Amino acid sequence: MSGFEISIKHKKGKLALPSPPAEWVAAIVAHHDLQVLPLDMAVCIRAVELPPVHADPCDRFIIATAQCYRLPVVTADPLFAQYGIEVFF
Repeated sequence: MSGFEISIKHKKGKLALPSPPAEWVAAIVAHHDLQVLPLDMAVCIRAVELPPVHADPCDRFIIATAQCYRLPVVTADPLFAQYGIEVFF
């Protein structure tokens, strides 16, 4: 979902990247040794079950993933913290 959001922002001209989104995301994932997690059934269902604090469906998938896998999220969005997940601003 993060790749989706990055690509949309880049396409709309709201995010400048040094290379196309697919290349940039792949390089960042490799450089930081990140694991890309799937949007599995549990995450999809959890995203719908979340309290209606956040209306953005993409962000709801990210929050649900963080909850299901017990992971922190790096974001500038203050609403994420209201879901009881660890947030790095």
